[in-house]
Amino acid sequence: MIKPTLLAVADYANTGESGKLNIMGIFDVIYSQSFPTRHHQLFLVSRFIADPDESGNKYNFTFRLAYIDSLEEIVSVAVEITIGESNQGAFIPFNYLIQGRSIEFKYPGTYLFSVKMNDQLIGEIPITIIQGTP
Repeated sequence: MIKPTLLAVADYANTGESGKLNIMGIFDVIYSQSFPTRHHQLFLVSRFIADPDESGNKYNFTFRLAYIDSLEEIVSVAVEITIGESNQGAFIPFNYLIQGRSIEFKYPGTYLFSVKMNDQLIGEIPITIIQGTP
């Protein structure tokens, strides 16, 4: 079994040499005076754990950011991920990061960052875009 342990939108993220996930500036609201608006840079951050018996298995993941009302896609990334080796029978953690530059949000409202594995939804979080100032 594979399950997400973290889904987030952040200003910056990376994975260190030892596999440690580093995240700066997690947010779920963006303010803008006018639309369409562009967000200079954001990271769609995902962290998962897999059971030890998943080691070596391959899965098709789809990471998507879309406007909730029309399901208009802003970002869509499909990738095959091979689950790594288990360390002494422990759960297998893995990260997947997507860097978005100059992402355009056409409308205020709710957007969803969702993750599918083999076409099955395994997690999603909302991001709210608000017209105005904080």
